[in-house]
Amino acid sequence: MIRVRQYAGPGRIGKPPRTDPEDVITAPRTPQSPSLRESPLHLLRRSLQAYTAVWQATVGDVTPPQYAVLLTVREQPDIDQSRLGRVTGIDLATLAPLVHRLEQRDLLTRRVDPANRRRKLLRLTDDGVRALERTGPLADEVDAVALRGLTADQRASLTDALRSISDASGETPGRA
Repeated sequence: MIRVRQYAGPGRIGKPPRTDPEDVITAPRTPQSPSLRESPLHLLRRSLQAYTAVWQATVGDVTPPQYAVLLTVREQPDIDQSRLGRVTGIDLATLAPLVHRLEQRDLLTRRVDPANRRRKLLRLTDDGVRALERTGPLADEVDAVALRGLTADQRASLTDALRSISDASGETPGRA
């Protein structure tokens, strides 16, 4: 018996044919092929991509993690980097260069804790306060654009659900 393979294009012999992602998303769901439209992880990832694109177009010079750091340092002056990482959910390997960049931009200062010389305490500079004052309304605008398809009740439910997921995954920001 001779088997004939359909030519699938250069470099595609023996590989499954390409599938349009939208076909996968809209395909009827079966136990063998779960729909991406039903996958919370996929939907969270896609939502975050859309949110990040709106943030970059609207805010630009401060990233969402930098904004989280600036907000936390404003709310908790003289917070140390270790606690800041726990509160913001940013690992220390990522946080150290992020804080360094904010310090280079004169948005925050880092000083040695007199009670424990190994600890570095963080505080906003005047430029950091101004950056937050400028970024705050832009962040609100990003939220409004990104969530424009939701009612106020849906926004509250979404925020509650995301907070529950975040709280269940580890330390709750602000309770460190």
